[in-house]
Amino acid sequence: MIELLPSFHEYHSCVLHSSMQTIRNLNKYPFLHKLGSHQKDAIADELLEQFQDYYSSIQILEDEEARKEIRELLQLKVPISDGMVLHTANYNTYILVNIVEHLYIQKLLPGLQIVELRKHINHLVDHLSLQIDFAYNENFGFLCSKVAESGSAARFTCLAHLPGLHLSNQLTSSLKALSYTGIMNKELTKCGHFLQFSASASISADAFERHMNKLIEAEKNARQLLLEKNAHIITDSISRSCGILNYCHEMSYAEMLEHLSMVLLGHDTGIVNGVNPLALIKCIIEFSDSQLELEMCKTESSQIKNDIFRASKLKAVFA
Repeated sequence: MIELLPSFHEYHSCVLHSSMQTIRNLNKYPFLHKLGSHQKDAIADELLEQFQDYYSSIQILEDEEARKEIRELLQLKVPISDGMVLHTANYNTYILVNIVEHLYIQKLLPGLQIVELRKHINHLVDHLSLQIDFAYNENFGFLCSKVAESGSAARFTCLAHLPGLHLSNQLTSSLKALSYTGIMNKELTKCGHFLQFSASASISADAFERHMNKLIEAEKNARQLLLEKNAHIITDSISRSCGILNYCHEMSYAEMLEHLSMVLLGHDTGIVNGVNPLALIKCIIEFSDSQLELEMCKTESSQIKNDIFRASKLKAVFA
């Protein structure tokens, strides 16, 4: 397995991480699905030369297992080809060559750092543009194989932790207000405490970060209100979650997220001491069904075995 996001060296309450993805295609070659093997090699050679001082390791996606792992890690929703992934030393930037398009860059930073992400990515892409002729049209912007991706060819997302709004029954109204701005959301699971937000093509990095900051402020106010009105109930729920995670023998991913959310809430509000929030975030990333299957080298899914294996790993974290 490749190392999973060790760039999380710092913890931010409410927003666990932000990411920016950008796509570029080289002007002198057809889109990826029409490339021959020699053309793929030529693109790889040209991009590797430009990135030689930027990446620290290369992963070749030679089989379905490697492709599945990258799709899960980067949450890619499209079929991917057998290209290569370049990793930076701290693994917070992934450069995909001949996998989604000719070039796909994703950078992750802890907390809400959308504007900072844009600065980093734009600096990198602007430098590349001096050396590489990217496919660009004055009317349509940067060209991609999917028309909807053309234009700026950039997307912003962030993973938020919103138990306060959820437990105080304010989440639905907050999300409805946010949807009018062009920001979409998706639950990580049905537990509803973790949501991934993404900006539509019309939303700038500044606007996305500004709207998310308003949501974060609403979450902090909701947490404070819960502690003022229902401190004993919240404390009991958090304590129960700590015990269940420590002594469980079988646990689904959705149930794990619900309990981890409560423990993180306990850490953020000072109810629980001695908890490493970065270890909990690592559980969220590494203990999904697909990641556990890869770790066990399974060819067929077995939900019960996944749940038992997940419980054993959780007990090791909370021991």
